[in-house]
Amino acid sequence: MTETTESPSMIDVDLGDAKPLKTLPDNQEVKLTIVKASLDESKSREGVYNLHLWLDCGQDDVDDIQQWIPVPNEHWKSSDFKEWQKAVNRFKDFATACGFTPPLETDRLIGLEGWAIIGQEEDNRNAGQYRNNVRGWVTKA
Repeated sequence: MTETTESPSMIDVDLGDAKPLKTLPDNQEVKLTIVKASLDESKSREGVYNLHLWLDCGQDDVDDIQQWIPVPNEHWKSSDFKEWQKAVNRFKDFATACGFTPPLETDRLIGLEGWAIIGQEEDNRNAGQYRNNVRGWVTKA
C-alpha cells in the first residue's frame, strides 16, 4: 500500500508484540481442550492412521500441545498383537479422559476436554527450545 492510502497497511505489525510462547512444567496434571483434530497416515506403520490433536491448556502464553495417537485396526491386530494392544489401551485412555465413544469423527472431538499428565521435551526441530507432550491421559474412575 502507498502512504497516501487512508486504510492501514496489512503489513504494519508492531514487532514489540512478538514474544515466545512458554511450555508447561514437566509432570503436571492439566486440563486440555481439543482445538483441532485430523487423521494423518502413519509414517512408521503401513495402513495405520494417527489421530493428530492440537490441545490448548487455556493459557494464552502457552503453546498448543500436539499429540499423535495411533488408531488401531484389524490388520495391525493380526500382524503385531502386543503393539496393537498397547495402541488400543492408549486410545481407550484418551477416549475415557475426553468422554467420547467411537466411531471416530474428528469434527466430534473439537471442544472436548480431558485431564492429562504433561511432559516437557527438547524440540528436535528447534535446538535449545522445548515443547510439551502428553505423557498420559488421566482416567479417574
